[in-house]
Amino acid sequence: MKMRQRPSWDEYFMDIASLVASRSTCLRRQVGA
Repeated sequence: MKMRQRPSWDEYFMDIASLVASRSTCLRRQVGA
């Protein structure tokens, strides 16, 4: 993760959602939910 600046909460949660989606093996669940 780049330490250029602290991400906003929106960016923080979107990053987590994308990471969770990328970890998912079921294609239906790759929406971050």
